[in-house]
Amino acid sequence: MTRPDNSPLPYGSALPEHWDVVPLKHVAKLSNGYVFNSRDWTEYGTPIIRIENLNGSSDFNFSTLALDERYQITNGDLLYSWSGNPGTSFGPYRWSEVGQYYLNQHIFKIFTTIDKDWLYWSLKAATHWIERALTSGMIGMVHVTKKELENAPIPLPPMEEQRRIADFLELEVRKIDRAIDLHKRLQATLAEKTEATVEQLLLHGDTKIHLPSFRMPEAPFPTAFKIGKLKQASLRVDVGIAEAATHAYAASGVPLLRSTNIRANAISHQDMLYVEPWFAERNKSKYVRAGDILTVRTGNAGTSAVVPRDLDMSQTFTQLITTPSPDFSAEYLCHFLNSRTCRQYFESVSWGSAQKNISVPLLGNTPIPMPPPSNQRDIVVAIQRDIEFSSKLASLVGRAVSVAEERRQALITSAVTGQFDVSTASGRGVTE
Repeated sequence: MTRPDNSPLPYGSALPEHWDVVPLKHVAKLSNGYVFNSRDWTEYGTPIIRIENLNGSSDFNFSTLALDERYQITNGDLLYSWSGNPGTSFGPYRWSEVGQYYLNQHIFKIFTTIDKDWLYWSLKAATHWIERALTSGMIGMVHVTKKELENAPIPLPPMEEQRRIADFLELEVRKIDRAIDLHKRLQATLAEKTEATVEQLLLHGDTKIHLPSFRMPEAPFPTAFKIGKLKQASLRVDVGIAEAATHAYAASGVPLLRSTNIRANAISHQDMLYVEPWFAERNKSKYVRAGDILTVRTGNAGTSAVVPRDLDMSQTFTQLITTPSPDFSAEYLCHFLNSRTCRQYFESVSWGSAQKNISVPLLGNTPIPMPPPSNQRDIVVAIQRDIEFSSKLASLVGRAVSVAEERRQALITSAVTGQFDVSTASGRGVTE
């Protein structure tokens, strides 16, 4: 990690003249967490802080080992996750839980001689630079070594300014975080509302009709329509190529759709594989046609998508294929297969402990509403309209979240590099 210029910091502008800048190792000591193995875990004892616990997870492992103080964590300790995902599980954290905990590996405990809160915010600014330097803007895990982190430059104003700036950031960042949380809750509400509307349309065809609070004895779920089985609405329910295909892989040729290409109501062209035409023709009974529905068989079992025109005459590797009969809309059936009602059905009938699986018979026997063809078309149009509207709103909210996160980072970096006066935050105990 190198600085882009000769400034005292690789981020921000020149520091105030009366400030200093030092490597982290001059003001702090980093102590890595304990290397636990599975034999050290128990059902009781001292809870162990892992990376997921830094983000609020209450799922702890425990240990009855008697560990040295450097592995013990209490309320207010400053930690640094040195291996994780940028923006979520990498960087500085302040432990806020009461009681004694042990620290797992991949997390440093930081002992410092300067104001702990000031160091936390300084590390927040430095971490943003570290993430960009180590990933070059690419998405993926970030790993920083102890030596690299120890050499990270830390601005060092007089103690009074450290505390004043830290107090200012506590107050202002809390405001921004509240706004971000509000927008994220709005995103979740939009997603829930959209799912509920889609569910209502699929089962009743009219959002003004409320779901009944009871089920007819013969119906597996409440609906205004006749109930049938997927195989009754299909010309074919089959499984794709189930033999080894690696010997027939090619740089181009016939697309081979896998589970990673199947998203809810969409086919992804990312990381598409291809097979030689002769291999595809040898398995011609397995050809996938435009308008067919592909369903994930293992893992995210039940996730389904309609095959688009540009993937007509493709092949699929071990995924399930449904060819709807003329009286049934592929889009309607696909939306239902991805619905909450159908996901619950697949969860109840799928098999396998590590990964859930569904088979051709299970898929073919899936109970489905069977509205008249004209109703199906109207329902699909209404669903697509609602999803499009919700997507636009979600995009706007998502942009607002991104802007707020960018502003938060810019505020932190500017404050810890002395780029503006924070005199309104006058010492400890600043209140709103």
